[in-house]
Amino acid sequence: MMLTTRNDKNLITDLYKRYHDDLKRYFLSYLHNEMDADDMLQNVFVRIMNVDVIDNTTAKSLLFTTAHRMVIDELRHRACVKQATSDYLHSASLCESGPARRVEATNLLRLVEKRINEMPAQRARIFSMYRIDEMKAKEIAQKAGLSQRTVEHHIYMATQEIRQMAVNL
Repeated sequence: MMLTTRNDKNLITDLYKRYHDDLKRYFLSYLHNEMDADDMLQNVFVRIMNVDVIDNTTAKSLLFTTAHRMVIDELRHRACVKQATSDYLHSASLCESGPARRVEATNLLRLVEKRINEMPAQRARIFSMYRIDEMKAKEIAQKAGLSQRTVEHHIYMATQEIRQMAVNL
């Protein structure tokens, strides 16, 4: 049965009610962050609203295909950001683009280190294991004797603090 999103205002609501929990679990299994999972969940339905016709028999496939593509895009984006940040922080001070660039990179590294040192001790330790030792949240949780969710929260908060510092520069 083909349904048009423009004529049936309740279609998106019905799909949301029917697949909300399954999609949220799907996002959490990849993103490991409830806020990110909630954002992605909302974005799936925003994208679905732009589809003119939805076949009721394939609606679930449409939702999960859209969700899968969004997860892949997000994970690729995170990998690119992580690589770019790592490259900049680890090799920018060694690049040969001139003394001004080396001074800028050195100052940025000092500011990041200063911000990390201002964090609560546990958050700084967890963030260092995550960024410098490149450990996964699960590994950090086991090593530190904490829940994985606590570790993920510390990583998120540390990242937000450093981003906020960068915005304020």
